[in-house]
Amino acid sequence: MVDTTNPRPVEDETSPLDARMDLRSPRGLALAGLCCLYVAVVFWNFFYPIQPMAIIPFHVYMTVAIVLLAKPMSGTQWFASGWASPRLTGLADWIMVAVCISLCVHYADQAIRLQTRMQYIDEVLLRDKIAFFVGCFVLLEAVRRQVGLVLLILILFFLVYGFFGYVFPGPMSFSGFSVDTATDILSMQTLGIFDCRHRSALNVITFFVVFGAIFAMTGGGAVFIDIAFRITGRMVGGAAKSAVIGSAMFGTVSGSAVANVTTTGVLTIPLMRRAGLTREQAAATEAISSSGGQLMPPIMGTAAFVMAQILGRPYIEVAMAGLIPAIGFYFALFMTVDLRARKLGALKPVKRDVPPIVPRLHLLAGPLALIACLFAGYSANYAAIIGIVVTLVAPFLRAHTRPRLRDLAWMAPVSGRQAAEIAVACTSVGIIMAVAIQSSLVLKFVGFLSLLGDGNLFLSLILVIFGCIIMGMGMPTVAAYIVGSVLFVPALTTLGVTTLSAHYFILYYCVLSMVTPPVALTAYAAAGLSGGNILKTGMLAFGYGLVMFVIPFGFVRDEAILGQGDPLAIGVAFFGMILATLSWAICLQNWLGRLLYLPERVAFGVLSFALIIEPSGELIWFACLAGLVALMAWCILSRSLRPAPVATLGE
Repeated sequence: MVDTTNPRPVEDETSPLDARMDLRSPRGLALAGLCCLYVAVVFWNFFYPIQPMAIIPFHVYMTVAIVLLAKPMSGTQWFASGWASPRLTGLADWIMVAVCISLCVHYADQAIRLQTRMQYIDEVLLRDKIAFFVGCFVLLEAVRRQVGLVLLILILFFLVYGFFGYVFPGPMSFSGFSVDTATDILSMQTLGIFDCRHRSALNVITFFVVFGAIFAMTGGGAVFIDIAFRITGRMVGGAAKSAVIGSAMFGTVSGSAVANVTTTGVLTIPLMRRAGLTREQAAATEAISSSGGQLMPPIMGTAAFVMAQILGRPYIEVAMAGLIPAIGFYFALFMTVDLRARKLGALKPVKRDVPPIVPRLHLLAGPLALIACLFAGYSANYAAIIGIVVTLVAPFLRAHTRPRLRDLAWMAPVSGRQAAEIAVACTSVGIIMAVAIQSSLVLKFVGFLSLLGDGNLFLSLILVIFGCIIMGMGMPTVAAYIVGSVLFVPALTTLGVTTLSAHYFILYYCVLSMVTPPVALTAYAAAGLSGGNILKTGMLAFGYGLVMFVIPFGFVRDEAILGQGDPLAIGVAFFGMILATLSWAICLQNWLGRLLYLPERVAFGVLSFALIIEPSGELIWFACLAGLVALMAWCILSRSLRPAPVATLGE
């Protein structure tokens, strides 16, 4: 018997509540206080704007301080011998936090001077140099703790290149920056550490992070999962399909792959296990489903907000350009799950008592209000504020969804910590961007890629894919995307790719790097929930994700897939995208009512690529479409030619 008076307690929802700070310790108390202060100042800045050279440094160094407190240094992190005692490392943490606060005060005090000085002409003071070097040190330490060594090493390489560019051979060589010039570029203007893109983080990203955290903590994520299970629960492979649909719906308001995993995975992974999937298969399905949340409009991942600012276009315009590819992403994944279930013949429907959904539909008022504001033309930050207010009010409309006050009290600390973890990665990438641009390394890289690709678009795209995947293995999606946009977009545009298509191409492969071993962050998070083998989960997630690797080639050749052009062309492109991804799913799963013969499987793969690469509506495109329909009809009508396989879920 389902209890309709209290369908799901708030604390049962997997949410950022798992990241609560221990207020019994000075560190936990300080962390909660800094998070609340950061969120409060960001909201104050929305209503009463603060000088850019005061608020941006506050945003940078306050988030660094939060990360340093949230992720303590252990005695063995820097010292292999482990001689550093917890008291010593703890003292080091407190000193660095104090430095961060001092830097916030310094830049607030110097904001007017920095705002009005003539760049590269006015004197760089000693205090400016000290602030630069000390600020770099605490920022890099926060990057090491939050992101890892890959991004840290990359930043250090660019810093060395910036100071000692003259020692590099051949075309890489340049005169290098003096200390004064480096200080000026990287820490005294809206470049480098204080890159102007931080305004996007301050004015948009933090608000959406707060919105997502509050929505999850008030039970909205559970409603999405229950709706998904009601839709797919009785289907073959219904548990896995509910993970796909639930993650797609939650991705519309989350935009964070790892947050999506931890919110939906705690509900979907046990269901898939009960359906007979192994721990690794359940985790891999959730991982690839959650990764797509960064591509699902209207609220995409952090990278989409950065893209809108780089392109200088309204966020909703940039986000909705990704609608058709995102639908293709999830349709392909849904069909992959379906075909695999039918091939194995073992994924039977799972019974699950789903609490009544109608009494909880009011919890979706926040996302609906946010989406309505975006489509009504309001700015993204204003829409997020409205969404936050509605999401906070909605649970109080009915007694059984009313949150406890102590849960509400955690919303600011938890959302502040989440925003800080994103901000540190974005901040550090600003150093890479500034050095790459100011040293003309970007132009040199464009020439190098053009030479290596020999002017061939397809070969150049393959090289860019490898670059995005490699960067994404060691960085968050937003960091990998920003670096990729600096290095690769100019090269692609010189080959005739439109700017919007080039940015989306890079974004897609940076997202797919989240499930690409050896460092597949989303897959590892899902494996932690399932208890499965991390490496095997990553390999399976990568295999499931192969169906999505063809999609970006489509909008490089045909911008109608990104919603650009007349409605008829967009409709034709959408139809072709759906059939192409279906064909690729059939090829990968080797199944359409029966096992495919090798020529049939190859034909499905070739036709899929042809439909994607050929611009929609042209003669060759229609010929490929007719060939695909005929091939599908042949396979379905000839099911008796080849018996069903004898397979197990572990295969």
